[in-house]
Amino acid sequence: MKQILIVGAGGTGQDVAGFIADINDEGPTYECLGFLDDDTAKHGTEICGYPVLGPLSSAAEYDGVAFANCLGSPRSFLRREQCVRELGINDESFETIIHPTAIVADGCTIGRGCILYPFTHLGPGVGLEQQVVVLSHTVIHHHRHVGRFAIIASGCNISGGVRIGASCYLGTGCSIRDDVRVGERSLVGMGSAVTEDVQPGTVVAGVPVRFIRDSV
Repeated sequence: MKQILIVGAGGTGQDVAGFIADINDEGPTYECLGFLDDDTAKHGTEICGYPVLGPLSSAAEYDGVAFANCLGSPRSFLRREQCVRELGINDESFETIIHPTAIVADGCTIGRGCILYPFTHLGPGVGLEQQVVVLSHTVIHHHRHVGRFAIIASGCNISGGVRIGASCYLGTGCSIRDDVRVGERSLVGMGSAVTEDVQPGTVVAGVPVRFIRDSV
C-alpha cells in the first residue's frame, strides 16, 4: 500500500479522505497517514478518523510519501500553485486520485496530481494538466484542455473545444459554450453562462457573463 498525506484539512481534504476509503474498498491501495494544515487549532486533532500532523511546511519531512493537493477555494485559488511550490515537493510526489465512479473516456490525458470527484465525466480527448480538481457531476465534453492547478466546481457543463487556462476557478453549475477560451487566473461565478472568451485575470458572472472586476 502506498503511503499518502492529504495537504489541506478543509472540505476538499475531507472529501479526498473519503475517496481514498472508497478506492481501498475496491482493493487495498493507500495507507493514509493523515493531514497537513496550517490551522494550528487542528494540530493534534483527528478529522475523518485521521490525525492532523502539523503545518504544510512539514511536508518536506516525509520522504517517499505521496501527497494529495487539496488546497484552494474561490477565495484562495490564485495562490494554489504558489503554495505548492513553496512546499518544495517534487511534482511526481503528488498522487492522482480518481474516484471509482468517475468516467474517463478513451484518449484522455490526466496530469500528475489531479483529483476527479465522484460522478465526473471526461469525454474523448479531454486533457487535464497537473493538479486539476474536478468536482462531482461536472461534465467536460470532447477535446478540451484544462490548465494546471485549475479548479472546476460541481455541476459544471463544459462544451467541446473549450480551453481553460491555468489557475482558474469555475463556480458551481456554470456552463461554457463550445470553443470558448477562459484566460488563466480567472474566476467564473456560480451558475454563469459563458458564451464568449473570458480575459485572463478577470472575474465574470451572470447569464450571459459580464465583467465584474480583475481577479489580480
